[in-house]
Amino acid sequence: MTADAQPAVTAISFLGTSNYQETEYVYRGRGCRTRLFPAALLRLCPEVRTLRVLVTEQARQKWADELTAAIDQLRDPKQDWSLVPIPDGKSEDELWSLFDTLVTQVEEGDAVMLDITHGFRSLPLIAAVATAYLRVAKGVRLHSLLYGAYEARDADGRAPVFDLTPLVVLLDWMAAADLFRRTGNAEPLAGLLEETQNTLHRSQRGAAGLPTRLKSAAGALRDFSRALRLLRVREAMARAVDVQQVLASGAVTAESERWAKPFPALLDQARRVVQPLALTDPSADPARELAAQREVIRWYLDKGWEVEAVLLAREWLISVKALRAGRRLMEDRAAVEDAIEAAARMRRRDGAAEAGRAAVAPLDAAAVDPEIAEVWNWLHDLRNDLAHCGMRPNPRPADRVRQAVAELVQRLAEVW
Repeated sequence: MTADAQPAVTAISFLGTSNYQETEYVYRGRGCRTRLFPAALLRLCPEVRTLRVLVTEQARQKWADELTAAIDQLRDPKQDWSLVPIPDGKSEDELWSLFDTLVTQVEEGDAVMLDITHGFRSLPLIAAVATAYLRVAKGVRLHSLLYGAYEARDADGRAPVFDLTPLVVLLDWMAAADLFRRTGNAEPLAGLLEETQNTLHRSQRGAAGLPTRLKSAAGALRDFSRALRLLRVREAMARAVDVQQVLASGAVTAESERWAKPFPALLDQARRVVQPLALTDPSADPARELAAQREVIRWYLDKGWEVEAVLLAREWLISVKALRAGRRLMEDRAAVEDAIEAAARMRRRDGAAEAGRAAVAPLDAAAVDPEIAEVWNWLHDLRNDLAHCGMRPNPRPADRVRQAVAELVQRLAEVW
């Protein structure tokens, strides 16, 4: 892609009052000799269309004329630039003022290049935090985080420019892993794995040794997460096994260590998320499947998925009764549910009035365990209230729903 075809980038840079020394800065095969890196930035990065150099009053007095002359010599006429005054940062109020000034330099959706070469005191940290904030608050895309490493000059006096963007992207990995740990939502984590592999194949097309298994890990995590979110419980158990196998793969570990460096440190955490739910061929052992489903209900509650926990709990009660009655968990569900409902009605209404209905149930309602009928009644109203989204007379307020859901595991333990 040519420079003109690249998206326009807004660059933010800094100047302090240090006695900067001249060197040749080298970046992406380009070189530029200067002692003020903001000037070099415009030559080394032609995609920059706007440059804002943040300076204190002392820095402006010391460097404004020299920087202006250097930029006028090096920049493309299409590149706009200006000095932006900032406070010295000698108090908390001044630090917040500096933060506010920085975040107002970019517009919503901008691509931003952050240069911390001449950042001083806490400026690099504030700039990094502000960038993370802007990505959320304004949808800003971080193009790059650059540092001209004067102290890393080679024998010929050339200073490399390091792209520190992966260190900022580390925040994305941390947030994605934390979201997966807390909620079971693997979409952001899977997206980072896919983006890593896709970006490498686009930028290094045809190169040997590029990753091929990161997207497999992403797919396994995404399939597991979606199955849980959509209450495909058997599918989720099988997908949890897939995740375990993929994450245990030596190829995935090796590719992660080379190409997705934050991910290896997160592997154990990801394994712990899926381990309680992993079950190969759930239908092969009904008793084991029900024990695993109870763990899924507990998992849902731990992750804050109250609605899913309640809906699955109702189905779990039907499965428990089917198992005890020697019925098939899937094929005989309707008959088992009718019997439980008939038994539950007899407990919550006039038993005699319900006896006629119970007699026509495919299973004998009287044979339904009292504890199942009791929990069914308790769950009946809660489940209906949630399923109807509170759109009925006298719905429970949210805090009472949460209180009731908190009893769910204990109630189910009374059954099996």
